[in-house]
Amino acid sequence: MSQHLLIAFLMVFVSGIGIAMQAPINGALGAHINSGLFAALISFGVGFSSLLILNLTTANFAPLRAISSASPWMLIGGFLGAFAVYSSLTNVAKLGSLTLVATILCGQLTAAMIIDAVGFANLPAQSISPARILAVVLIALGVVLSRY
Repeated sequence: MSQHLLIAFLMVFVSGIGIAMQAPINGALGAHINSGLFAALISFGVGFSSLLILNLTTANFAPLRAISSASPWMLIGGFLGAFAVYSSLTNVAKLGSLTLVATILCGQLTAAMIIDAVGFANLPAQSISPARILAVVLIALGVVLSRY
C-alpha cells in the first residue's frame, strides 16, 4: 500500500472517530444549554471558524471566484451536514452512541450504493452487486443487534 493511500485511510479512520465523538459532545452541549438548534448552530460556528482560519492562513482566495458558477445542488452539503448534526445531537441520548452511529452508517451505505449505481456527481458508476446489498443488510442487522 502506498504511503499516500495509508495516510488517506488513517485520516478517514480518525475522522470516523471524530464523528462518533461529535454526537455525544454536541448532545451534551444541547442538554447543557437546553437547545438542540443552538447547539447545532454553535457546532457549525466553531467548524466555520476553524475552516475560515485555515483558509485565511493559505491566503488563496481564487476558489471563491468559481462559486458563482456552481450548480445550486452543489451547495446543499452544508444543509445536509447541519441536519446530520442536529438529528444526531437530539437523538444520541435516545438511541445511544453505538445505535446512532450504526444507523448513520446504514443510511450512508444505502445512499452510497445508490450514488455509485447511478454515478451521481460525476463519480464512476459501479453496479449494485449481491455483495454490496449484503454489506448494507449486515449493517442493518447490526443496528437491530445494537439495541439488545
